[in-house]
Amino acid sequence: MSVPRLEWTAGTAAHDAAWLSGSGALPPRRVVAVDDTIRADDAFRLASESVGLLWGGDFQNARQLLQAMTRRLNKQTERSRLPDDMPMRERFNRYRQGRRAGRAPWAWC
Repeated sequence: MSVPRLEWTAGTAAHDAAWLSGSGALPPRRVVAVDDTIRADDAFRLASESVGLLWGGDFQNARQLLQAMTRRLNKQTERSRLPDDMPMRERFNRYRQGRRAGRAPWAWC
């Protein structure tokens, strides 16, 4: 059985390494090398698109980035919760209030 390989590019150089997973998970199809210059919003977007993030910075900055991404994930799940029994007019009212406040149409929930 061959060991899966993880491939990424950093700058102009191509790299690869063996992928070892204790759970037997396959490596991500796309990997992006990131460092402490990446914004948490960009990292969250990439992770949401199933892109692997290969960290090239120090531990403390990586930890801060993960905490910021966790806050965005928690905020997103809180927004997506609407009671199933909410009347349609109340949902529409929240939508209109969100539009007046300048939020994106999907952010009303």
